Amino acid sequence: MNGERGADLPPHRTQVEAKGGSNAFNTGSGSQYVKFGGVWAQAVVLIAGVAGASVGIVMAPEASKAQYVFYCVLLILCAITSVVCLWFACDGARKRLVAFVGLVAAAVGSAALAAGSYKLLADHGDLDAHIVVQSDGPMGSLDEAEMTVDAASSRSHLRIKVFIEDQLFGDMCDVESTVSVMPVVDGKPLKDEAVKLENENVGDINLHGAREHVKLRAVVDTSKSGENCRLNLRFDSAVLHDHEWWLL
Repeated sequence: MNGERGADLPPHRTQVEAKGGSNAFNTGSGSQYVKFGGVWAQAVVLIAGVAGASVGIVMAPEASKAQYVFYCVLLILCAITSVVCLWFACDGARKRLVAFVGLVAAAVGSAALAAGSYKLLADHGDLDAHIVVQSDGPMGSLDEAEMTVDAASSRSHLRIKVFIEDQLFGDMCDVESTVSVMPVVDGKPLKDEAVKLENENVGDINLHGAREHVKLRAVVDTSKSGENCRLNLRFDSAVLHDHEWWLL
């Protein structure tokens, strides 16, 4: 009799009401379900995603154009992923607990990736630097000039572009003249790291450690152009950067 009565009973099912509008269900088979959110929750998710992406783009750290574009694309993809995952997690529909947790975890992971990309760009992105040439005027062969480079943060390498200009128009000394630029660390010029540049060339200098204040020494060579050549040095750009495989 008891066996027949037990057979007529429906499968055991419990429902637990949770605060915040979410419901957790347990079925006899042990499966758990969650129902959370609704239109209001989806609206909050959408607003937070758009606001977060906008703030991240507007307040992006200084970097090269390629690095900035890559960062913005990654940030937008992370924001879209987070919003989509939370949108479905908070749609108010009944879903398995495993699926709900997976959607939330994917959203959190995307947000963490976006935050990590911001941190990496702030620590390793290219920085425009201010360079000052300290010389007494036009330079002849083997004359030296000191330069100082300053930036807002420290990096391990310096990329510079040099312009060699004739003192007198039409001398054509700039065509075959070169300038060797080397870093000066702790008062000692690092000749092994010197780069020899012709007019309008770009050189990359290893600074032997992360630095935001750099001293350089430039030596002019006009031996192929003539000993009487007089030149002016001008550096069009100076960029402090790191050598990391993932940096563009």
